[in-house]
Amino acid sequence: ARTPSFITQFNPFLTSAFETAIKHCGREEAPLITTICLAQSKYIQYLSTLSQHPDCIVQPATVHSLARKATVDMMHRVINQTQLGGRDGNDERIAGMLVAGINPLLALLANLPDAASIEIARVGLSALLPLIGWRGGSLESHAIHISSMTCLLSLMNGAYPIMTKHGGKILTEVMLLLDRSDKDSAYLSETNSDFPSGSDNHTAVNVTVKVALYCGAITLIVCGESADAVIQHIKSTNRQKPIDR
Repeated sequence: ARTPSFITQFNPFLTSAFETAIKHCGREEAPLITTICLAQSKYIQYLSTLSQHPDCIVQPATVHSLARKATVDMMHRVINQTQLGGRDGNDERIAGMLVAGINPLLALLANLPDAASIEIARVGLSALLPLIGWRGGSLESHAIHISSMTCLLSLMNGAYPIMTKHGGKILTEVMLLLDRSDKDSAYLSETNSDFPSGSDNHTAVNVTVKVALYCGAITLIVCGESADAVIQHIKSTNRQKPIDR
């Protein structure tokens, strides 16, 4: 298939426009930054598909580099937003960037050969692990927990050769999130009149727990001994309440 003319003429402009928009819209309303991130990730996914045709002027390696750069740029924005906390709708902005922009691109990179996410693993962990540890029981907070773990799963898959070094800190954050979720669940059960069973709050906690359990299991598989050491430490220091999940 011949390369579409708008790609030939406007690809550099579009790439630069997305980068500039994300850089300057970090404090705008959440739907705006989410839409920009979604448009960028969809465009890069389109380029990735297009680059598979032998006569396309955009080479796969170029698209992969673009995906990594775009992901890192968004991660740096997330790191900055995280430092500001959840006020003024910031938690919605973070969740939107994770779901619409970062996760699709990490998933794209994870499906490439040769562990294509190794170069961005360090900044990825710096952005995602604090979000798994994000404090709060609101629906927006649970959205951040769930989306950051799905991003982490793709990152571990795309950078698996070096993840054995990071299993301890990854699984520690996941286990702490499970502990907080258990407490959230107990609180919701005690205040059943305010949060009846089947409410959005109950659903959010239950989904958080299920994703955390899955994320923890994948961490043990990918990271091996460094992650297993966390489980062994918990077992040795918490014999009165054995881990039964």
